[in-house]
Amino acid sequence: MEDTEHAFATSVFIFDHTVQKVSADDAAHQFSDVTQENFWRMWPQVKGWADRLYELIEEDRRAHSQAPDDDDDHAELGGGG
Repeated sequence: MEDTEHAFATSVFIFDHTVQKVSADDAAHQFSDVTQENFWRMWPQVKGWADRLYELIEEDRRAHSQAPDDDDDHAELGGGG
């Protein structure tokens, strides 16, 4: 799983770098037919998977941000000492 996670993290950074360097309009006009075909063919599955991962992470973050924190209780009471 560690290799898969590393490959995923690397691909996310590369994708983000591409997004910052090339607009979608430019990519549609300048990327090769093979690149466009691969994107068109693979994107629906990738997007569905990524959307689900995003939802799960968002739910987890929301749950953690709503969880009571014992340190916050002590801070409100003057730190307990």
